[in-house]
Formats: sequence, C-alpha cells, structure tokens
Amino acid sequence: RGTVCLLTPPQELRWSDMEENHQRLCEAMIGERAKRTYWDEKEKLLFLDFKGKPKPRQGKRGTREAPEEEDDEEINPDSVIMDVCPQAHRLHQFGAGRWKFSVELSLSGGDEEGTQVMEILKPIQPFLINWEVVQHTTKEAPSGGKGKGKGAKKPAAVKAMPDWRNPVGFACNASGTLPAEEHLGVCASVQGLESGASAFVAGATILGLNHLPLLLTTLDPTKWQIQFGYDWSTGEVCAIKIMQYEIILPPETLTWDVLWKLNQVRQAF
Repeated sequence: RGTVCLLTPPQELRWSDMEENHQRLCEAMIGERAKRTYWDEKEKLLFLDFKGKPKPRQGKRGTREAPEEEDDEEINPDSVIMDVCPQAHRLHQFGAGRWKFSVELSLSGGDEEGTQVMEILKPIQPFLINWEVVQHTTKEAPSGGKGKGKGAKKPAAVKAMPDWRNPVGFACNASGTLPAEEHLGVCASVQGLESGASAFVAGATILGLNHLPLLLTTLDPTKWQIQFGYDWSTGEVCAIKIMQYEIILPPETLTWDVLWKLNQVRQAF
C-alpha cells in the first residue's frame, strides 16, 4: 500500500463532483477506493493514497460506509474459462509495458449518471528505474567543415524496455541518495522499434556500480569513448563517461589497485 500517481486523467472527471469521480476511477482501475485523493492542477497529476482504511462512499443522500465484501461469485459449471476481473488484466498490461488503455466509468454529478469510456495513462512512480540503451555510432560528419560539423554524430537516446514481467509493481530505487544512484545492466539482445526512440531488451541483468570494473575488461575504450574523471586531492577515479552518459562513482570503485588488476586481465585477453 502506498501512493499511486496518474498522469493527466480525463478532464471530464472534474466537471462535477471531482472527488467522487476520482474515487470511481480508482475503483475501476484498482478494485477499491483510496483513503484520499489529491489533484495537482499545475503538474496535471492525480494522487491516490492507499495508506489506511478506504474512504466511505459519498452518496446523493449523504455519507454511507463502504459495502462489505460480497460472497464468492457463483460459478457457472458450463463455463470453460473463468475470466479475471478487469483490474487484474490492467496489472498484467502494466507489467507488459502498455502505457495507455480504456476504462469504462460511471461519472457522478447532476441529475443523471452516465457511463463513459475514457483513456487513462499508466500510473507513474517517482522512484521508477528508467533504462536507456548505450549505443555507439560509426558515422562521422565531414571533417572539412567548421563549427558543429566536426566529429562523430552524437547518438540519440533510446529508451530500453526489459522483457521481464512484474504485474504487481514497478522496479524502483528508493535509497534516498542524492544524486540518484545509477545502475548498469547487460542484456542478451536488443530489438529496436521502428521509431528508433525505444527498444526491447531480452535477457537483461541489473548490476550495481561495484560491477563496473568487470564490465571495463570487455569494453573497447576507443569504440565506447570512455573517459575518466579524477579527484585531484585523492588521485582516485570519481566518475566515468561512456559515450554521452556520465556516471558518478561511489568511493573506492576504481582505485589504483583495481585499475592495475583490470589492465592485467585485459592483457591476458
């Protein structure tokens, strides 16, 4: 239980009885009412808080308690497959990477209540881990020109979508460290999409920055444009740049002893 954020929910929810409509949207998506809701008009974010007992329903004639759980649904013996509820389907859609879907919702407000189909974006999590594919390019701009025409072209950022499935949550990092902690990952294959802005990665494994020396034994420093940043007071490597990605390293990640052994391994290869 915690807080879920919905990005830019339909404005029809706020035409009348905004609180109740937000709670109905919450029920349609998750299966229960939130303890409280908050709409941030500036950021266009709807916050659903589930810490504690859900709020009672707001009826036309006043407040009434949330209904008790009903008995198990009667099973039709002639049915071959019993489908799960829509909320369970949406959890699996989230895990599969779907970011927009339709929700059939009955709005509150006015004399008559009607059912509408609305498009809702995938909930977001402030501590969600976002992945990008580190790729190199061999294309070079003509060297005879001046200004920005020189050198290799900077590769565009490509969002990585791992093939693992977790229908009950998000992969997050809530350590609270500032700046945010970086993570590295390796994968078996990358399948780029037609737009070029995202790609599916298969067989991905998350590695901490303590595994960086192991990765450096296999990377070509020229091909991947590797650069080190040093702390002049200690002489220790405190940052590394791989292509256009700059990573702040924890202390004692790349000491002189580690670099010496890393070079020994590379010579053996």
